Amino acid sequence: MRNFPFALAVVLSSSALAATPPPADSKAVTAVGWDKVAAAKYLDQRQVWWQDWPHAQKDHGTVCVSCHTQVPYALARPLLRKHLGEQKISAPEWAMLGSIIKRVDLGNEATTFYTDAEHGPGKTREARNAESVNNALILVSYDVSDNNNKLHPTTRKAFDQMWALQEQTGEKAGAWIWQDFHFSPWEAP
Repeated sequence: MRNFPFALAVVLSSSALAATPPPADSKAVTAVGWDKVAAAKYLDQRQVWWQDWPHAQKDHGTVCVSCHTQVPYALARPLLRKHLGEQKISAPEWAMLGSIIKRVDLGNEATTFYTDAEHGPGKTREARNAESVNNALILVSYDVSDNNNKLHPTTRKAFDQMWALQEQTGEKAGAWIWQDFHFSPWEAP
């Protein structure tokens, strides 16, 4: 249970964000000129584009769980939905979640976005680690945004997969070996 504080921090952070009520004035355009409806439409369109992009397509009819595309979308869209008073998860969100759930259920049978064969030694491990953290983060954020404060079985499975990949010994104990293509400062070992 040594990882419990990390999991608790993720859940509590997500819970605090998800629990933030919409402002009293729920017009689409705020006082500072931010158009929530346009933002939701844009985010959904970008997600659909990502899901249809041939390079993002993975095995078993799934889509790459992108650190730079799906993670920000998955963290922002549920909060935006609440501020808009939307009652249902959007179709692009369902497609994203369906793909993530399928990849979690497949476990190591799912091919990683980067592989040793195509990108060099260690890339399969790095990609598997990054995906496991992203899967757990995205799924727990949706569990919390449902306001049920209960982890779904697939979310628990995603956390189990993530913890299994965590470094257990050495100077990187407690960390995950992350994708590193030497694009500092955007990436770091």
